Amino acid sequence: MSEQTLTKEYLDKLIPDRPAWIEDETGHNAWFNTKALDLVGIDKSFKDTPEEFFSRTSDGDLAGVAFKGAMNPFLDLVNATFDTELQKIGFMNLLDEASSKGITAFGDAYTFEEDLQA
Repeated sequence: MSEQTLTKEYLDKLIPDRPAWIEDETGHNAWFNTKALDLVGIDKSFKDTPEEFFSRTSDGDLAGVAFKGAMNPFLDLVNATFDTELQKIGFMNLLDEASSKGITAFGDAYTFEEDLQA
């Protein structure tokens, strides 16, 4: 992936009909499409800081990647849509798939309170 393909317009072409949010494996940035951006109500007037910032086009528009704290509005929305029971189903599906492949353990250095509840 490159700056040329990590744009909201590129993801709009891949997933045009619904909001899309793809977090990278580090948990420090995520790629979003226009529908996801519209859903959280953020636009180019967002004031970047060292703790929360977006990739930008040459004219200052949001290009398609949220970094660090700029991910929070997206994460808040995603977390609000999954209740504990739905998360349990997702975690059980993950565990079933992992064990079917011989994976018996995995870990994450960071988790949300909602994850712990599930």
